[in-house]
Order: sequence, then C-alpha cells, then structure tokens
Amino acid sequence: MTKKHVFIIIGVILCICIVATVIYLKVKHDEKEKQKALYYKEQQERITLYLKHNTKEPNTIKTVHFTKFKDRTYGRCRN
Repeated sequence: MTKKHVFIIIGVILCICIVATVIYLKVKHDEKEKQKALYYKEQQERITLYLKHNTKEPNTIKTVHFTKFKDRTYGRCRN
C-alpha cells in the first residue's frame, strides 16, 4: 500500500467515527430534552394543584402555563 491509500483509509475511518459520534450525541440530547419536558409537565401539574387549593378564593386558577425555561447553575428556574 502506498501512503496515498493509507491516508484515504484513515480519512474514511475518521469520517465514519465523526458521523457516529454526532449521531450518538444527537440521540443523547434528544433523550435529555424528553426528560426535561416530562419534568416541566410534572411540575406544571403540581403547581396548578397547589394553587387551586391554596388561594384565598377557591377555583380562581384553572391552569398554569410556563412561557420560558432557563437553566441556572444552581438548578432550574421557571419564568
């Protein structure tokens, strides 16, 4: 084998590794986003239930909707 063939083979293997890594990271990111969505859905239900039972006038709050999500260094923050 010449040096040219070796470089081509190494280049192809490197490209395959890069593509596999990108696909793996994309799948991990999608899983994390799915878990995050489930977390916010659970918190939304809990906050709605809390506000329904702990307001001065009962049944004034029907549902709670989050408009913006931010992650901070000390944990999650909902605005």
